Amino acid sequence: MQGRTHAVDGAARALACELEATDAPAVVGFDSEDTPQFLRLSPDDGPALVQLAVEDDVLLCPVRRGRAPPRLVTAALETPVLLKAGVGVLRDTDTMVEDHGVHCKSLLDISLAHTVLVVSGLLGPEHDLGQITSPEHWLQLPAEMRRGDGLPMGGLQQLQQQPRQEQAPPAEDGVLRSVLELPHVAETVARRSTMLRVNSIGLARLAEHWCGVKSWKSRISRSNWGRLPLASDQIVYAAVDAWAGSAIVAGMFKAGAIDHAFATAIATEA
Repeated sequence: MQGRTHAVDGAARALACELEATDAPAVVGFDSEDTPQFLRLSPDDGPALVQLAVEDDVLLCPVRRGRAPPRLVTAALETPVLLKAGVGVLRDTDTMVEDHGVHCKSLLDISLAHTVLVVSGLLGPEHDLGQITSPEHWLQLPAEMRRGDGLPMGGLQQLQQQPRQEQAPPAEDGVLRSVLELPHVAETVARRSTMLRVNSIGLARLAEHWCGVKSWKSRISRSNWGRLPLASDQIVYAAVDAWAGSAIVAGMFKAGAIDHAFATAIATEA
């Protein structure tokens, strides 16, 4: 990643320009870092930092419970025009309404997108994640290789009973959306959406697959995000997390694996 990281009171023109867009939904990377719970029974203070990435520009916004984020950040999270892409985005936004009064819309969970592509048969061997090439192949793997990777653990045996669909051509925008109408795909989307808060393919795995980026995860993720100013390694870690969300979706678009209509159709809101 080569780009700029902006403080909230710094230049955020890229994000402002995306908010003014009226054509196809733009994609911004989204992530948040929680205040760590150092004591087992201490209350959950929710996110301490919200990150938004527009291509190679990343905005880092410290937040506090009971206080609304800056208007630019609130507008970005609430507008349906911007797709906020990341892994575990529903989990990241669960407390935004209660703690900050922000109603997040157009949340695109990349893990869900990848799962839908696998289940619908749109991903061939050149797109597989690790050793996974199909739901049937996934079911044959040892349990330790299936955990948190590919598809959810429960209820997949019924996929073996479904007739395999012909691979849909990734042609004009909107064609891929039709696969969501297939009964077994629609059922998977509904079931998977309820599980994304606790079980999803890791961001690092998806970034390595779709972008060729090696893992950057470290103990920094468990550092104190509520203590300001942030250290330089915290800033880099948080920025890359958000950047990866937009970069993975860009990789999916470039490969013809998804289009805007497909991404918009599986997007949800908090």
